[in-house]
Amino acid sequence: MAHSRLASEVVTAGSGKRALFLHGAMGRGSNWQAVARRFCRENKPWGARVADLRNHGESMGVAGPHTLAAAGQDVIALASALGREGERIDALVGHSLGGRVALEAVLHAADQGWESLAPDSANPLSLVLMDTSPGALPATADVHNVLDFIETLPSPIPGDWRGVKQRFLDAGFSEMLASWMTTNVKQAEGEEGLQLTFDTATIRSLLDEYALPEASTWHRLRELPPWVSLTLVVGNKGARWHSAEAKEELAKLATVRDGAGTVRVHRVPTGHWLHVEDPKATQRALQLALLGEQR
Repeated sequence: MAHSRLASEVVTAGSGKRALFLHGAMGRGSNWQAVARRFCRENKPWGARVADLRNHGESMGVAGPHTLAAAGQDVIALASALGREGERIDALVGHSLGGRVALEAVLHAADQGWESLAPDSANPLSLVLMDTSPGALPATADVHNVLDFIETLPSPIPGDWRGVKQRFLDAGFSEMLASWMTTNVKQAEGEEGLQLTFDTATIRSLLDEYALPEASTWHRLRELPPWVSLTLVVGNKGARWHSAEAKEELAKLATVRDGAGTVRVHRVPTGHWLHVEDPKATQRALQLALLGEQR
């Protein structure tokens, strides 16, 4: 399958290792720019790049089928292309759906022996899942409500970003969500008004697959190859972590496995939007994941 190269942007060049940040559904790479920039500023010589997932942001026009495997291979294709240009990715940091896509990329690389993502056990790839459930995760009614509402909006949307925000507020959505949606609009091409920077059909396809029982990857986390260092960052206030399955699987991850990659579970006192709710806790989680005992 041919893959269009995902749009990405260097946030901080750095002179050492490089982290690639992946946003969640209905987002874009720029949502994580501030987090990435602060991490690099406080932890030199790290550098960072943010990317837009398929049919989000500037990565529009990617053909289907829109599966988690295809999205993961998008990330592999980007990392491979960057590697040919002399830029190695040392860490994948993904939030929500972006974390699930990053995990898919790593699992595919493990299955295929893809060397560009598998340097060596002495210098492992850091995989940081920011409030990403490795299990099957049915989309909440709130997510479906947002997608349903977006699909009722005119295209292009008349007015400016304030008008976009007001439309969401008038529909009963929260101030936080309405404000966030204004970060995901741009000037419509060749027309007056604005357009959203993601494709709802692609998002629905990915989320529908994510909800399937067979999409669960909990068991794979206990069999990661030695070139992977995984940190699972858990927003303790999120309902997804309080199910019996999640509690059982998190407990299993505490078991040391000979010959397997390292796994950490780091809890933060937030809900799902950890980088918005508690930026300091998010930075501490990144430092633990990428610097280990150094900080």
